[in-house]
Amino acid sequence: MEEFEYYFKEVASYIWMITLGVMGGTVNYISRISRDEQLKFSFIELLGEWFASGFVALMTAYACLYLEFNFPLTAVLCGISGHMAGRIVYMLDAHGQRIIEAAVKRVTK
Repeated sequence: MEEFEYYFKEVASYIWMITLGVMGGTVNYISRISRDEQLKFSFIELLGEWFASGFVALMTAYACLYLEFNFPLTAVLCGISGHMAGRIVYMLDAHGQRIIEAAVKRVTK
């Protein structure tokens, strides 16, 4: 029974981190629509924002676990990263492309 409780708490913690990220993504999406009058609400775009925010929040939770951050700080970082999900994914993508290009240049020399 103790093992079940341990895994339940662990799974619940990850679900909470993803939820915080999704809430941050929702705030980002609503504020973006409020700023730009030409944008209209789209459930599909909101769903995409939720997936990106949840993914980034989960990756943030894993990074915080690796770095041994405490639970409240991890929760805060998951919410913030969920709010910044699109920008974070873009930054990581651009950084990854630079790393790959540099590695290809080294191999082809």
